[in-house]
Amino acid sequence: MGKYQLYELLGALTSGEIRKFRWFLSSGYATKREELHQMLSYLVERKAAKRPWPELKLLYKHAFPGQPYDNQQLRNAMSELHALLEDFLLMEEARASGLPRTRQLAKLYRHRRLDRHFQRTMRRQKQQLERQPLRNADYYQALLTYQVSELEHQADNRRTEPLQLQEIADTLDVDYLARKLRHACTQRSHEAVFKKSYDYGLLEPLISQIEAGGYLQYPAVALYYHCFRFLGSAEQEKHFLAFRELQQACQGQFTAEEQKDLYMLSLNFCIRQINTGNIFYAEESWRLYQDGLAQEVLFDGGMLSRFTFNNIVAVGIRLSYLDAVRAFIKEYSPRLPDVYRESASQFNQARLHFAEQDYDRARQLLLTTEITDLVNDLIARTLLLKIYYEQGEYELLEAHLERLRSFVARREFSQYHRENYGNIIRIVRQLIALPPYDIPGRARVRKEVENMEPLTERSWLLSKIPGGLD
Repeated sequence: MGKYQLYELLGALTSGEIRKFRWFLSSGYATKREELHQMLSYLVERKAAKRPWPELKLLYKHAFPGQPYDNQQLRNAMSELHALLEDFLLMEEARASGLPRTRQLAKLYRHRRLDRHFQRTMRRQKQQLERQPLRNADYYQALLTYQVSELEHQADNRRTEPLQLQEIADTLDVDYLARKLRHACTQRSHEAVFKKSYDYGLLEPLISQIEAGGYLQYPAVALYYHCFRFLGSAEQEKHFLAFRELQQACQGQFTAEEQKDLYMLSLNFCIRQINTGNIFYAEESWRLYQDGLAQEVLFDGGMLSRFTFNNIVAVGIRLSYLDAVRAFIKEYSPRLPDVYRESASQFNQARLHFAEQDYDRARQLLLTTEITDLVNDLIARTLLLKIYYEQGEYELLEAHLERLRSFVARREFSQYHRENYGNIIRIVRQLIALPPYDIPGRARVRKEVENMEPLTERSWLLSKIPGGLD
């Protein structure tokens, strides 16, 4: 146990939890070592004063006053205090969640052959399962534990009755499929970004069985099934729309963490579709973001990540919802983490100014805003590229293109980003070199832009080809 782990763990506790932990230590059940109380008091005092981890000899002096320094004795005490703190947190977690406690009680009563206690606890466990709103994979795992406990009790006490084996088999299938599909969705999402292929094991042969075997009646299976299918290549829109309908109807059946994962899986898919020019998914992603904001599932600890903030602005600008984007930046900038708030707000103000064709204000913000994230740095550089082009600053543009090429080559970007920005640079250089009246050359570049993948700036590039989009 590292010396800072104990300090870090103490720092994660609320004042109420610290108070309860003191009571836990004082009970005499967990420990009778007075030096642990003294060590805790000193560390809590330092932590409250925002002071760093003390020198070991100073800590020893407070924990073992009047004794000569013994490094091993101190480390043993630190390890014991850390272990007791973990025990306390586990106990608090168990008390906060009644169902795991009830399961453990049922197991205890069955092993001690206290049949009336077991039956009462099992009834309570069943009521808790039915009353709680979740119907995710964890629910089916808890249901499976309940069913297995009933089976084991039945096998011990009512051996002449037929065993309830089919119910367990059915629950096992739903639990497995829900977890397998959820993981497979993550795999497919990563495949699209990192160009890596995964083996889906038993899942591919089971797809037809999921469709024919009635498993789509379970939202824990159906949501991830439709997500897995729209992340694939066939009938994407059909499965996406089925996913969205089910997602809106069943939000309360999943934890906030799962809801966020589902939103991010679908949003990442939408963004990739938008980047191929499919505007249908721009509108869908805007709706997803608005739902996610309203449901508060896109936040972590009340904070909105700068990546989600940036993506919402990008989608709104793509849809020309400029007033809505301006309102969003104003309303949600305060909910960005402190360390990123100013840069993220200014960066997105610059994007909005560019969309409004206020190139001077956009340029000034982009040149003065410190951007630490590599992808956002690429976006900012791309905006500057477009501003230089729009303002006819071709010498600045040539130098900027070379810096952008070097930047992409030197940094660790995904293959997708390397290909995309390499394509943008190549096409812009062709546009600069293209004579105004070179009609065959114009047609050649247009065709190349239309067919090139990946190319996130396809619409803008086509609008810059004479005779192209306005």
